[in-house]
Amino acid sequence: MVEPIKTFKGLSIRPCDAFKNISLITETASLLSAVDDDGYREISDVLFAFVCNYADEARKNESEKLK
Repeated sequence: MVEPIKTFKGLSIRPCDAFKNISLITETASLLSAVDDDGYREISDVLFAFVCNYADEARKNESEKLK
């Protein structure tokens, strides 16, 4: 039986997927923060907050496996 993939807001929290996604989201947020436009900086802030929550959820999932 195949176990369903756990997700956070639709993104896989498997370590190999989460690391890749976290890297891409962080890079995007970094680029947007460098733009001289408050709207893009606000999007950057939202992405940074999202990626922190995503990373925390992936960490919690792996921690549960160790119990």
